[in-house]
Amino acid sequence: MNHRSINVFARSRSGAAAAAVQRGSALIESTIAFAVLCLSVLAVGRVAMPGQQLSLDARYRGEAVRLAQTELDQIRELAAVASEPSTSAFIDALSSQLPPDSTVDRFRVHRSVLPAAGGQLAAVQVQVHWSVVGADQEVVLNSMVARAAPRLSGVLAFDRSTP
Repeated sequence: MNHRSINVFARSRSGAAAAAVQRGSALIESTIAFAVLCLSVLAVGRVAMPGQQLSLDARYRGEAVRLAQTELDQIRELAAVASEPSTSAFIDALSSQLPPDSTVDRFRVHRSVLPAAGGQLAAVQVQVHWSVVGADQEVVLNSMVARAAPRLSGVLAFDRSTP
């Protein structure tokens, strides 16, 4: 056997061993690539979850504010009807016409009316409570309702300087 034939035999033998190693490494590479892909999907999910929670909180808060504003508008309408001449009669009439505490969808609504400014105004408070993921949330709107009838509010803009 000459020197050339020995080198060819040695190369073919090392090529077979390299092919066997190559077959196993493809499986390992694909497993590592899949693990990296899974970890990146989990990381993106962890980043997106707080954003989704914040958007849900903002939506509920917006609904609660809208509900509280609607309740305040209804109380103002009741005040226009209940403009009694005496202070205590006005507050009593307004308080008696208020609906009881209620629950609308996931929101609990509480309304209260108290005298203010020597009885010329009624201090109205509307509280809206709700719960998100075990945390209690609340929106409180305060307003003043005048004892005067709304049709008289135009007098405030009347210019008295003209004859």
